Amino acid sequence: MQVTILKNIFRTLWKDKAYSFLNLTGLAIALCACFLIYLYDSYELSYDSYHVNAHRIYRLVLQNEQPEGTSFGSSSIAMGPLLKENYPEVEQVVDITPRPFMVSNQKGTSVLENNVLLASPNFFSAFSYQFLKGDPATALSRPLSIVLSETGARKYFGSADPIGQPLRLNGEDVATVTGVIRDMPDNSHFRSDILLSAVRPQDTSAVNVDSAYTNLWNAYNGETYLMFSKGYDPKSFQPKLKDFMNKNANKLINEHQSHFSLLLEPLRSIYLHGKYKFEESGNINNIYIFSAIAVFILIIACANFVNLTTARAFKRAKETSIRKIAGASRTQLIRLFWAESTLLSLGAFLIACGMCAALIPELDQICEKPISSGLFEQASNIGILFLLSLGLGLAAGIYPAIMLSSFDPVTALTGRFTSTRNGILLRKTLVVLQFTISIVLIVGTLVVYSQLTYMREQPLGFKKDQMFVIDFNRDTVVQNHITAFKQEMKSIPGVLSASASSGIPNSGFEPVDYEIQNYRGTMQAGDMALYMIDDDFLNNFQINLVAGKAFSKNLSGNYLLMNETAAKKLGYPSPADVLNKPFKGEGGHGTVLGVVRDFHFRSLQEQIQPQIFLKFNRAFRYLTLSISARNMPSTIEGIRSKWHQLAPTTPLNYFFLDEAIDREYRSEAAFGKLSLFSGLFAILIASLGLLGLTLFNCMQRRKEIAVRKVMGAEVPGILVMLTKDVVYLILIAFVIGSPIAWLGMNRWLETFAYRISVPWWTFLLAVGIALTIAILAVGVQTIRAAIANPVTNLRVE
Repeated sequence: MQVTILKNIFRTLWKDKAYSFLNLTGLAIALCACFLIYLYDSYELSYDSYHVNAHRIYRLVLQNEQPEGTSFGSSSIAMGPLLKENYPEVEQVVDITPRPFMVSNQKGTSVLENNVLLASPNFFSAFSYQFLKGDPATALSRPLSIVLSETGARKYFGSADPIGQPLRLNGEDVATVTGVIRDMPDNSHFRSDILLSAVRPQDTSAVNVDSAYTNLWNAYNGETYLMFSKGYDPKSFQPKLKDFMNKNANKLINEHQSHFSLLLEPLRSIYLHGKYKFEESGNINNIYIFSAIAVFILIIACANFVNLTTARAFKRAKETSIRKIAGASRTQLIRLFWAESTLLSLGAFLIACGMCAALIPELDQICEKPISSGLFEQASNIGILFLLSLGLGLAAGIYPAIMLSSFDPVTALTGRFTSTRNGILLRKTLVVLQFTISIVLIVGTLVVYSQLTYMREQPLGFKKDQMFVIDFNRDTVVQNHITAFKQEMKSIPGVLSASASSGIPNSGFEPVDYEIQNYRGTMQAGDMALYMIDDDFLNNFQINLVAGKAFSKNLSGNYLLMNETAAKKLGYPSPADVLNKPFKGEGGHGTVLGVVRDFHFRSLQEQIQPQIFLKFNRAFRYLTLSISARNMPSTIEGIRSKWHQLAPTTPLNYFFLDEAIDREYRSEAAFGKLSLFSGLFAILIASLGLLGLTLFNCMQRRKEIAVRKVMGAEVPGILVMLTKDVVYLILIAFVIGSPIAWLGMNRWLETFAYRISVPWWTFLLAVGIALTIAILAVGVQTIRAAIANPVTNLRVE
């Protein structure tokens, strides 16, 4: 019996190939789009979940509340031991500090590693990584011990066993490899190929390899993680942190210590919700948006299925009536039609598998992340896609099954079957719903690309093009002869100017606490972004002064430059008013020499913060060359040759500033591309739904069309008559979708400190795209109906 039913279903689907193709295509596209979104969202939500103790680990974050606002920063590593000593619920305290090191092996291979993690000896007792060689309990217990990832081991030792082998750090300290772990998963909020032991100074048996590890509470130079005891609720620890800070406020070297407080961030929420981030971070709003898009696509697919099925209702009316006369109950008919929709969804599942297998590598490339190892690499992927297709088929088939099984046999067999007003209203409502969603997605995609374009083209306040940046990692050879290096580099044809600094825009600035006299005449403390610069920095980056003077070779004394924002935070109505005002901080005290025009030294997602500049030649890390766009390859080759002459033992590590800045917006660029593809999927499925409506209209009005042709109507007139209803529906969708799109995109734009307003033209372009696609989708079928032989349509069956 079941075999007979399946044969009948296959025969029915094969008989109307166009209907089957459109439904299969629409369902397959929806399944593919939703599954890819599922993979993306799942990956973003999976960060740090692989750690066995992830639910017990929290990061300690310092909150600094000042009159000008609240800022968040890393906590002092001196706080952790005292917390563990006073609170037994704190089971482990782990410190992680990223540091750049020049790492060299015995063969002379030297690599600037910008992200070596100085880690506590108990790092591997809290965080879960698979050891391939070595003992996790002791790998970091001794000073100058190194644990490498597989990638790091291959980089420095090839296929040889690295255990016990030396690696030189910054040309001075020699560390020993004590372990090899599998590469840290990409879904980690911190990643590194090298972990270096960091033992606290109070451990008398250890040698401290980094001077930043001190007992000073205001040395905010690392990340502290607390692992609580099993069964303990960390939420109840927050009040204790307040008491802890009050009791130890005297240890903060800052007269405004009452503004400081400590917060706990769950490990698994740092990537998406972290307040202070020195690592890669995600955007929870993107997950919400893509999840909503997936739901929208499913709704469009279901509406598309209903439209296509009801458009075919006339062909099934007599079949259904005969089945009823033969004794079939309505329940049996519902099961039959439901079985058809389920079978179609399973066919769509097979097509979607092929589409997903082809598109997953593209998804990885767009996101620049290993979102999935492949569709068939994990059985769960196939299971999820199968269940999704089954659920979609069952949901989409409910209404068609009920509607088709409700035909009156007498009416259908006498040819007097017509669509009800409710049925027509439902189909039109579904089309409006489809295109409302499509218009929202089109507007959203256009706004995303407009914002990305704005960020790329927005003047940043400094020169970023043709800026050749050499990161020499404070190498002593370069540092001690920086003036000579600059002069030699400027002698190369194509090099226009040069400067040295501790940081460059978008990188290398250090947060510090400085006190500067405000407009009231009192000393005001605040967080500042500190750059150590030379005399040529401002000219090289084309950063303008708005008041005062710049550093120069003939200037003696201790002076400071600040940006306009810093002057405003101090309350001065004019930048010139802050000149010659006293300051004090690390390195002593002095007076303000000048004020530079604000420039974006951080991402455009953040407001410009107070910034200061000091002249201190011993803190430089970057040598920046402004080079000509002409003959750039030969200029770079000249720089490389000159560098090897001047510093033969120091590798030339360089990058272009504009490329580094573009990388800051990698996640936004990926979001834009994924939004574009999601919008295309939605529009394509909605267009298939329009085909269904057009088929239905042409069937309903075939005799009317024939009569009009006999009466002399022309094809263009009939085409306008049949397409105007669709145009009206899309205009209604535009009226409904526009405010939704405006509200949604305004909320998304609020995540950017510097942003566009939602452009008015995006709405006109969206409705234009929707109308164009709709007219193209229905035009072929409409013309076909308009040019058909009227005799055929007027024949009485």
